[in-house]
Amino acid sequence: EHQLEFMNNFEKQGGIAFILVYFSKRDEYYYLRLSVLNEYFNKIKKAQGQVHNIKYEDLDNISSVFYNDYIELKDTILKDIKNIYISGYTFLKEDETIKTIINITYNSNNKNSILYLNELINKIISNKFNDTNLSIYIKNNDKIKSMIFKEKSSSKVSIYMVD
Repeated sequence: EHQLEFMNNFEKQGGIAFILVYFSKRDEYYYLRLSVLNEYFNKIKKAQGQVHNIKYEDLDNISSVFYNDYIELKDTILKDIKNIYISGYTFLKEDETIKTIINITYNSNNKNSILYLNELINKIISNKFNDTNLSIYIKNNDKIKSMIFKEKSSSKVSIYMVD
């Protein structure tokens, strides 16, 4: 409870509090905003009197799983391509995922390598990231080499190459 209290005070000061829950046996990540945690813990407290943990079977109803999509994208790319740095962030509004931006810094100027990376990303994201508008920027020396866009609830992926 003291951790929830700290997180609530943090948000009162303008911060964004959340936890990432990882189930190693299932290799799954779940992103839980503080407001969702508070609601979940209050519901369980009323029913059981106290909360010791979050049940796996409850996570589908209370979490945002886009983080699993991000981890899968990152892991798949890193298995296949070296000299690459991947970072990302998500914009939320009232616990709804609005937009996810992923920046990929790739130390190759080879056009075929960048085309291959685009194709790899396209295969991964066509049926992922359905709960967010997705923008991916592939950069080399701070110059955008490629932009990839996918709209929320769509399987259509748009890829733009930049010279």
